[in-house]
Amino acid sequence: MSKTGKHEQGVGFVVRNSIMSSIKRFMPVNERLCYLHMAGWNFDICIINGYAPTEDQEEEVKNIFYEDLERLFDSLPNNCIKIIAGDLNAKNIHKHTWTAPDGKMKSQIDYIIIDKRHQTSIKNVRSYKGADGDTDNFLVIASLSLKLSTIWRKKQQLNTAHKLDRSKLRDQKEIMEYQNKIKEGLNSFNIIQGDLINVIEWTQIKVSLNKAAETLRVTKGKSNNHWFDNECRDAIKNQKAERVKMIQNPSTSNLQEYAEFRARSNRIIRQKKRASEKNALNDIESYKKDPKIFFEKCKSIKEGFKSRTYLMTNDDGNLISDPKMINKFQTYFENLLNNKSDDETNNTDESGEPAEDQIYVTVEPEVPEPSLEEIKSIVESLKNNKAPGEDNINPELLKLAGRDLLENLHKTISTIWEHEKLEKGWNTAIICPIYKKGDPKKVENYRGISLLDT
Repeated sequence: MSKTGKHEQGVGFVVRNSIMSSIKRFMPVNERLCYLHMAGWNFDICIINGYAPTEDQEEEVKNIFYEDLERLFDSLPNNCIKIIAGDLNAKNIHKHTWTAPDGKMKSQIDYIIIDKRHQTSIKNVRSYKGADGDTDNFLVIASLSLKLSTIWRKKQQLNTAHKLDRSKLRDQKEIMEYQNKIKEGLNSFNIIQGDLINVIEWTQIKVSLNKAAETLRVTKGKSNNHWFDNECRDAIKNQKAERVKMIQNPSTSNLQEYAEFRARSNRIIRQKKRASEKNALNDIESYKKDPKIFFEKCKSIKEGFKSRTYLMTNDDGNLISDPKMINKFQTYFENLLNNKSDDETNNTDESGEPAEDQIYVTVEPEVPEPSLEEIKSIVESLKNNKAPGEDNINPELLKLAGRDLLENLHKTISTIWEHEKLEKGWNTAIICPIYKKGDPKKVENYRGISLLDT
């Protein structure tokens, strides 16, 4: 953004998630140049995105841009395919990619340039006038016969399985249905197992809880642009129709009509968005007696949308993604959490040899196994709105489960108390990286929190 408040200059790349794992590096040089380094099958691919100064700029500004472009091009590895793409001012010919607002002056300013020895990799380059990006530039698409590195990537899916619908937790009908499903699940397990076991295993309790809680969880993400209704769609549709008419016949009347339809669609969208924001503020006021929801909604409006970080940097500064990104976090937290304390490192005798292990024996009072009432009291004292562990069971699910589940949970805990052996999952913690500050692509700028089973 310039000093006058206008959005000027700026370059970047939009990359599909399916090929995100092939990206090795993204480097912004300045407000007019950046490049993307991708891993290819035989050759790596480096794409430079440039935005050249316009004709009304001073000659010195133009020279600086092309000097920076040449310096950037020469700094890239010679054994990779180099492609230059962007808005580069040029001549007035029939394959124009830019039209002036008056519809008369046309020029070809968008180019895709490649090394001569790799020019056979480009199958076709053409401009598409029908693509409407609400700009005076036309879309330029190049088809390349290049293969990216075949790196396995898990399909991105929005994981909302553990999120509870808070409104359903206050619905008595939903709660009764949830408790009945738990009872059916536990009874069916008892019938199948018969006399083979005396108590229900924790794994079956976990399965019964999660299966019964499916109706209480959020099944899909909600649309953020719910204000974009049919009126907005019709306005955009009419604007596109007028744009096609203007491109085919750039007369004064067609240009004026297109400008009117464009202003009308922008006005409708702006009004709808403002009305939606006003309704959101009124909705926030209705939650003034519920501090958690109130501050959550205030925070979402204040901070706005935050995109997920799909790429991290390794020790060499190259970009990595799944599963290398997971391995990077694993190594970082292992080194961070498994460092030996000073007491452990200084546990040596006078000769410098490791001291013999010392055994401390303490006398503990005999504690009876917990009763059903104690289990019930502990469950009721659990805090709400806490993230679940690997069992995916929120505290609210245990509180609303009913007496049948509490009795089976008491039997399971009594068995564990008798055999003095915990369930394996109860010792498992999920480490969640939480971003602190600084560069979000560096693992050092994250702190980890451990999520244990409820």
